[in-house]
Amino acid sequence: MSYVLKYAGYSTTTTAAEPAEQYRLAYSDYPGTAVGPPDPARWIGPPGPMGPPGIDGEDGIDGAPGVDSNSVINVLDHGAVGDGVTDDTAAIQAVLNTYASRAIVLIPATGSPYMVSGITLPSNTDLILNGTVKMISGTSIGGAGVVASTNTSNVIIRGYGMIDGNDPGRLGNVISAGLAPSNVTRLRVSGITLKDAHHWNMNVTGSSDVVFNGITSIGGGAANEFAAGSTNCWLVDSLIDGTTLRDYSFCFYGGVTNSGAVNNVVRNAGAGTTGAAPGIGILSDGSQPAPCRDILIQGNIIHDCSGGGITCINPAGGTQTGIIISDNRCYNNCKIPVAGNADCYVDHTIGLTISDNQFSKSGAASVAIRGIYLDATVSYAIITGNQIFNVGQGRTDGVGIQTNANHVHATGNYIYDNQTTATMQYSVAGGGGAGSAWVGNLTTLPTNFGNTDTTVNANALNGVFTVGGPGGSADHIMAIVGAQSHRAGLQYQTQGQLRWLVGTDGQTDSGSENGSNYVIASYNDSNVLQSAALMVRRADNAVLLLNRVETRARVNMTNLPTSATGLVAGDVWRNGAVLNIV
Repeated sequence: MSYVLKYAGYSTTTTAAEPAEQYRLAYSDYPGTAVGPPDPARWIGPPGPMGPPGIDGEDGIDGAPGVDSNSVINVLDHGAVGDGVTDDTAAIQAVLNTYASRAIVLIPATGSPYMVSGITLPSNTDLILNGTVKMISGTSIGGAGVVASTNTSNVIIRGYGMIDGNDPGRLGNVISAGLAPSNVTRLRVSGITLKDAHHWNMNVTGSSDVVFNGITSIGGGAANEFAAGSTNCWLVDSLIDGTTLRDYSFCFYGGVTNSGAVNNVVRNAGAGTTGAAPGIGILSDGSQPAPCRDILIQGNIIHDCSGGGITCINPAGGTQTGIIISDNRCYNNCKIPVAGNADCYVDHTIGLTISDNQFSKSGAASVAIRGIYLDATVSYAIITGNQIFNVGQGRTDGVGIQTNANHVHATGNYIYDNQTTATMQYSVAGGGGAGSAWVGNLTTLPTNFGNTDTTVNANALNGVFTVGGPGGSADHIMAIVGAQSHRAGLQYQTQGQLRWLVGTDGQTDSGSENGSNYVIASYNDSNVLQSAALMVRRADNAVLLLNRVETRARVNMTNLPTSATGLVAGDVWRNGAVLNIV
């Protein structure tokens, strides 16, 4: 399945794949200009002066514009020590300030960390981080990062090293982020590990053309995030392993546009906390009220989070738009019970696609859990090709899909419970409001379409099919729509054989209320429809019994005529205890 996201002249094409497969992303701004991530094996810089081939050969990353890729400056040759004790901040910062735009800067592995109080990357930095840069205990730099870059462009960080925030228990002795780019244009980060920041291991704000590829984030007190109006920012092929607080593992936060998280493993959000922390989220709130738009969450594996696997919410009341959630595998989430939770929860969104995902085994014993939930602030949503099974662990009232949204089109979803003791009560609850349709879905569970104006067509349903619910002032009507001169009705089967048809007879509507009479008719053992046993004629509401009448009950004939005088064909009169039909 392919998707195209477009925003402000950018065109983003994504191709769905299994989570373990390589992901390819192509962007175009103007013909011949690469503005997003090409093949993750090679990052290509923007047009302009380029250095000679990178030090890693053909598969390396081209240096920042103007950088001599044959010149590597080792911080150990310029005063840094990397012994886990010495403050290396000044030495490393001096190398970065001097050699950005001129050479690659190398922070090599030494077996011990480089202790710093915060370093800043200038424009055109090309940094190879193979050692560990660690925040000095007791340092407080607010929202700034152990490694920061502000109002810059063309920054590359690569290697197999680590940025260590040095606050695993969030004890307050270190107040900082890990990696904190702010207002950066064109940032590439690959291979490194981010760990144990007091706040965010990764906090990208107000930036554009950003790619994090193949990184690892461990712990951290708050969400890894693209935030504050960032655009064209991508997290690809990375591992995000938990947060220590009630916060997302990864989040698009406040006005983020044309961005995505693709083919990542996200797990253990909110591990060890009492709050429900989602895996991947889209969020706007009072602190960052601008809605997000054109966000792709695709091909991720999300599991064992205290909250749901994927959420898209806006408590500030704005509307997110153009959200695609596709080909993700979510399981064992919603481990901390919160009323109304779901493995995929969406509100305040217009233009939503949830497709080809798998949601399973989520839930906790205290509250009911849904696989997918859309509230009434969502509209124009497509839910297609999802597999939802065994949700609501620890209870018996789980729901596959619950929606109160308008204009929901659900098709080709498969919802089931194959456990010895079922944890799911309904496959579908609600069903959507005005303009909604459920077509071609398959389930082994009862359904409860409780909303009005919902079209239900060609679904394979099982158990009790309920339209409406107790209370309320609206009528609950199930419409079965047929074409002129064709039957519209309900067909009953047992043991795979047709048995009864209840509905219109297919007689042409010819005016004066003629045609489309209501009939009850049986099928024979060869599945051939027989003549109607009973007909209610639409023209005059006459009830016609088209065969003999048998009764084993007492019949009161007191008010029947005692002669045929004045009667017409089909009328009934009595002669003593004998019934006669004219």
